[in-house]
Amino acid sequence: TLRAFDGEGWTTKSGPQRGTKTLRALVDPASLLSSWAAWYQGSRPEPIRAHAFIRDAQEWLRRVLAAWPEGSWALSGAHALEHRAPFLTSLPVVDLYLAEDVCIDRQLRADYFTEVGLEEVDSGARVRVWPTSRATLRISSRASARPAGLPETGDVRLYGDLLASGDVRREEAADHLRRTRIGF
Repeated sequence: TLRAFDGEGWTTKSGPQRGTKTLRALVDPASLLSSWAAWYQGSRPEPIRAHAFIRDAQEWLRRVLAAWPEGSWALSGAHALEHRAPFLTSLPVVDLYLAEDVCIDRQLRADYFTEVGLEEVDSGARVRVWPTSRATLRISSRASARPAGLPETGDVRLYGDLLASGDVRREEAADHLRRTRIGF
């Protein structure tokens, strides 16, 4: 993989050919991010669609924070963007990551959803839940400054999530995030 990164011009290798003193420098982060984002758009699984009566998304998210264990979920999408680099004027859908083990276990998932008033639906979703590994959730919680006190995905994953939505306004929001927070 690292040789492939070198071949794409994203990284360069320096130092000895092998061993602990071999170093790699990131030389084209913008191209690497763009390539990853293009791949990411096609690699995401289908979300679990759910509905809840949500009058105030921030209030509802505080309810989720109180009900779901730390390390089992993270906020993404337009609502996470709102905490870091506000851009959108309409925030209709809440995008959450939830640990795969919770998503796979139908009873456990039902318990989690019931705690916060979610009901799975085929259409008209107010909340999209994306299964992800707990390792990803750990990385996300470390990467995020948690400006709203909520576990949130890091800027790069948020960028990918906004682009993957296929919505023009969210793509513009992703570009805004890239310019204001990511920086390349």
